[in-house]
Amino acid sequence: MLALLLATPFGVVCCGDDSSKEGFNDSEDSGTVDTGTTSTSDAANDAAEEAATDAGPDAELQDAAPPTITCGTGTCVVDISRGSDDTCVLTKTGDVYCWGDNPCGEVGAPLDDGGGQAGFKPVPAPRKVLSGVRSISAGAASTCAILDSGELRCWGSPVSAFSETTSGGFSRACTPNDVPSAVEGVPHLVAVSSTLSNGCGVADDGELWCWGSNGNYLLGRDGYPGCSYYTKCSMASYPPAKADLLSVKVKDVIVGYGTVVVTDESGQLLSWGGSGLIGRPSSMSADPTPLPIALSNVSSVSVSLFGDGQYYGNNACAVAAGEVYCWGGYRAPPRVVPLPAEEYATQVSASFHSCARTTSGSAFCWGGNQAGQLGDGTGVDHPLLPTKVEGLKDKVAKVVASKASTCALLVNGEVQCWGANDKGQLGLGSADFLPHLQPGPVVAFQ
Repeated sequence: MLALLLATPFGVVCCGDDSSKEGFNDSEDSGTVDTGTTSTSDAANDAAEEAATDAGPDAELQDAAPPTITCGTGTCVVDISRGSDDTCVLTKTGDVYCWGDNPCGEVGAPLDDGGGQAGFKPVPAPRKVLSGVRSISAGAASTCAILDSGELRCWGSPVSAFSETTSGGFSRACTPNDVPSAVEGVPHLVAVSSTLSNGCGVADDGELWCWGSNGNYLLGRDGYPGCSYYTKCSMASYPPAKADLLSVKVKDVIVGYGTVVVTDESGQLLSWGGSGLIGRPSSMSADPTPLPIALSNVSSVSVSLFGDGQYYGNNACAVAAGEVYCWGGYRAPPRVVPLPAEEYATQVSASFHSCARTTSGSAFCWGGNQAGQLGDGTGVDHPLLPTKVEGLKDKVAKVVASKASTCALLVNGEVQCWGANDKGQLGLGSADFLPHLQPGPVVAFQ
């Protein structure tokens, strides 16, 4: 899940998602790939050298500035974030609206005894949750918002509960909460990410703070008991504290499916944890030590919020030098996903399928397409080659991929969604079991 920050109060969509590539018109992000410090693996070094050649200094200069949102007369959205089967947006006035699946209260809708899991009914139309917000981040079972004051509020189940089964294993169930609640013990934050049983946030000084379960050693702390998921130590929940195993200042964090990925101030990625999303050579066991992934000057990164075992749904992607690199399912190091000629990526979102926004204002998606989530109008899978989303009303400012649905924030402040709608993911005002092959407007933002 990506940490989302506005560069100005509400003028542009910015944060760690919109950025640059080598050859781009941006002096801060030169877009090189580090081959010397990330791994001793020959395979990792070979892949990094190949990537550096592909995104070399002769690349044509492109405009990678964050897109400006030009608001119309209606409700104007300036940021968007995805959960498992839900979506939340931030408006120009600092209001948060959410819609979609709501099993843990992550959409902010109250208990309904006639609803789904835990009695929380899916919400098929945008629902106002909170005001006075400057940043949002939706996770797999929770949603968090950073207020204008820098305080953190979360709802849903930012820390899931574990229970022992009769067979001696453990199962996870959320503790539903539809009311935005203060997270005590964290300093003022500039970025936040949470999923399942963990959360992490970046403080004003660049220090990383984490809380919740230490399953897969996700807390990044020295001296804390840690283990793989579904064992007794993963049932414990710890209050917020600094991730003291991390020795660098951080500007962005993503808590993904069993893995934490951070971007440091230079644009280098570091990861720890497990689940096949660690993106670097490591053992099959969870790795508690933050170490670099073979990419540097990264401007956007996204990690699946959910997965099924070791492979299905385990995807992560990053943008460096205008190229998209992806890994997952114990595939490391990152490999280039080829975009069409003259298309340069600025932002990426990884899920069971993945999508990228390019400097032309287009969106490209790849992966499964059974519900039309790739947006090309065909319903045909494109597992290897990105396909262009058709039918968007304007240029794309940001695109986000959930389990089987996709939404795009347009530069006019409107939102369009496509794909599965069985849990109200598309914000149409009602749910259905039909594939939606092309983008359609969210009802509250028409």
